[in-house]
Amino acid sequence: MKRLIVLPALLLVLILTGAAGAASPAPFPDTISLPDGFFPEGIVVGKGSNFYAGSLVDGRLFHGDVRSGQQLGQSDPVPGQLAVGLAFDERTNLVYSAGGPGAMGGKVAIFDGRSLDLVHNITLSPAAGFVNDVIITREAAYLTDSFAPVLYRLGLDPNGLPDPGDVSTLFLDGFGTTQGFNANGIVATSDDRWLLVVNSSSGLLYRVDPATGVSEVVDLGSENALSGDGMVLDGTTLYVVQNAFQQVAVFQMRDDFSTGHLLKIIDLPESETPTTADLFGSGLYIVDARFGTPPLPSVSYEVTRVDK
Repeated sequence: MKRLIVLPALLLVLILTGAAGAASPAPFPDTISLPDGFFPEGIVVGKGSNFYAGSLVDGRLFHGDVRSGQQLGQSDPVPGQLAVGLAFDERTNLVYSAGGPGAMGGKVAIFDGRSLDLVHNITLSPAAGFVNDVIITREAAYLTDSFAPVLYRLGLDPNGLPDPGDVSTLFLDGFGTTQGFNANGIVATSDDRWLLVVNSSSGLLYRVDPATGVSEVVDLGSENALSGDGMVLDGTTLYVVQNAFQQVAVFQMRDDFSTGHLLKIIDLPESETPTTADLFGSGLYIVDARFGTPPLPSVSYEVTRVDK
């Protein structure tokens, strides 16, 4: 006959709570580590709590989880290519990565979000300057060129799959350029009626008709989007990462996106060079490229979560 051992209540509580604490780390950490030497620029949230970041060193894609903060995998490097801005298409689970300098081919790399396999690497234009950021609509992917007033358009079929034979260049009529980086971050309105594109050097925000390329300056009152990099659009609330100022400017846009006013500034004093962001729940996840620090293999990088 087995003897029944009765533990004192307090001891039992300590054992159970101790085990639970060891097995259940706090969800949604405020910082998520990326691999040392990764040199990130783009970030995008995928299905569920999955997210992806891209490397400026070798075009690699990092796959992580915002809930646990864990790394889930990495793609192979893309030889001779960078990973700058990223976009995710829920219909196909594909991750689009803007390829950077035209000297490297002016390309967009497209990865399977599950396997991280490179499924397409499409040349956008042999004359591309710097392919910087990308957004997905129902019918196409649009990519900015920071050295030319154009967008590159990659057509998508009715199932959302990219068509490598459907690539065109859309001239941005009315988009002003200066010396330095111009067109940078890009977002699309929920009905795909408009694209919003920020000019990093002038600080102007443009409303672009994707059918014609006609571009109009959005009236932000006395404010601007100087050093604007990645952007996130949540309904009519626009988040603009201003990399040189270590902050995110949050604008409330009019329904037709012709005007907007500044709601608040999210300061990022611990970040060196925040570049891009994406939303998950109540959090804004921001990647720090640390442009002022040489990207040595020992340099640490991370993603920061702040309340939106």
